Amino acid sequence: MATMWQKMSDPFQPGVISTEVTKNKVLKQPFTRDTLHLFDIKSKDDLFDSATRSRIVCEILRRTACIQTCQTIGINTLIAREVYDSAFPLHDGDFETPDKKDQRNDRQMLHEEWANYGVCFKYQPVDLIRHYFGEQMGLYFAWLGVYTQLLIPPSLLGVIVFIYGFLTVDANVPR
Repeated sequence: MATMWQKMSDPFQPGVISTEVTKNKVLKQPFTRDTLHLFDIKSKDDLFDSATRSRIVCEILRRTACIQTCQTIGINTLIAREVYDSAFPLHDGDFETPDKKDQRNDRQMLHEEWANYGVCFKYQPVDLIRHYFGEQMGLYFAWLGVYTQLLIPPSLLGVIVFIYGFLTVDANVPR
């Protein structure tokens, strides 16, 4: 029974390689350069995930002082004083997709398996969303998916009532 259900739901599953996404993040202590030897670092690319790197850059921009022009700090002040036109969050990796599916980065996988009209009937890759955008965005999109599924029965009932009303509009005479 389980294999039959798995075969039926397989077309709706996103084509995301789950080995990179499901690794757990173990926090040992606050990160500083002085305590770099205490961390289990295999490569510099795996030290922080993309959501954490994006938050670090945002915090650096928020705290950066603009002493010469405006005597205040923060990217929002610089935008308000028209030193910068705008500020956008950063993304990791190239946007162009390689030919092999196992060589895609998180941004390319999200674009192909989530941000596409062609995959609107597939389940969301919530683990990949959580890994790329962070815990809060992952939880938001998980809740949005559940909420959308919960709205399907009332919408079907509404369509049935509308069709019944449309078919019996001639027979119903207002009193």
